[in-house]
Amino acid sequence: MDTGTDGGGEVHDARSAGPAAPPSLAPPGRRWPHVALAVYAVTCLLALVWPLYDLLANRLEPFVFGLPFSLAWIVGWALLTFVVLVGYYLSTAGGD
Repeated sequence: MDTGTDGGGEVHDARSAGPAAPPSLAPPGRRWPHVALAVYAVTCLLALVWPLYDLLANRLEPFVFGLPFSLAWIVGWALLTFVVLVGYYLSTAGGD
């Protein structure tokens, strides 16, 4: 049995304080943020690679805020990714 002291003279058992369960072992009701992030990641990937990028955004006009549409498409996905990741963090950071 691995026991030790915490510096204040109190004895604790090292087995009682284990790491938190990984997200894959989260209760079924709390898996939706992980699934939603995975679906978003796949959608983002598909929107930014060939052939969907070529079909949807590979053009110069119209200009969006002075940027060619193809660049605005990429910047838009980057900004949307920031928003999605903030939402993911807020939905999974309960109790920290």
